[in-house]
Amino acid sequence: MLLMTIGSFIENRKLNAAQLARPILLMDNFANAPIGGAYLLALYKGEAGPQHVDWFWQPVSETHLPDDERILFDRVGLAEIPGDQWWREAHRPPRPPLGSSPSLRDLLAHKISFFWAMSLIVAKYIARRNCPIAARMTNVIACTLDEIANLLDEANVSSDFKDSLPPNLAEASAGTQFNLLRKLAFHAEEFGNLLITSDVPVPLEAIKQIYSFFDLTEELAVRSLDT
Repeated sequence: MLLMTIGSFIENRKLNAAQLARPILLMDNFANAPIGGAYLLALYKGEAGPQHVDWFWQPVSETHLPDDERILFDRVGLAEIPGDQWWREAHRPPRPPLGSSPSLRDLLAHKISFFWAMSLIVAKYIARRNCPIAARMTNVIACTLDEIANLLDEANVSSDFKDSLPPNLAEASAGTQFNLLRKLAFHAEEFGNLLITSDVPVPLEAIKQIYSFFDLTEELAVRSLDT
C-alpha cells in the first residue's frame, strides 16, 4: 500500500476532499491552517442546503490535544498540552488567507467564495437567534462586498455596504436580519455576474443551494417566533 506524505496530501487537498463527494465550493484559507498543515473549507450538495465541512490536516508530530477538553477519538496517542497553550497555538495572529502576492483573479475568486460560505453561517446564527454573532458575521460579509467593489474599481459598482447596515443590527428581528442578508446576497450575485465576464470562478451551484438554506432557516426562525 502506497502511503502519501503529509506534503503530498496537502498539495492534493482539493482532490482528497473530493473523494468524499463532489464539492460545490472549495475555499482555501491559509490563515486557518494548523502548524505544519492545511485547511480547506468545502461545501457539498445536500437535501435542504449545502453540507459544510471544515477540513484540517496536520502532521502527527505537530498535533497536540488540549488537556481540558473531552476527546472522542484518538487512534494514535497524541500528546496533551495545557488547554491555554493549545488555545494560543490554535489562535495565532491573523495572516493573509491566500499567502503573499495573490493574483487579482485569485483574490476576487476567494472573496466571492468567502462571501457565500459565510452567508451560510449568518443564516444559521439568525435561525439560532444568536443575534450578536449573526450581526458580527453580517458586518464581515458586508465588508467583503466592499472589498470586492474596491478591487473591481468600476464607477458603476455599488460600495459602502458596511456603512449601510443599521448600528443596532444585533437587536433587529430575525425577519429584518434575513432581509438584510438577502439584500447583500443580491449584490453579491451582481458582482458575480461581473466576475464571470472577467473569467473569475463563481460558485454558482453552491449559490443555489445556499438560497435553499436561506429559505429553510428563515422559515424555522419565523416559526419559532410564532410558537
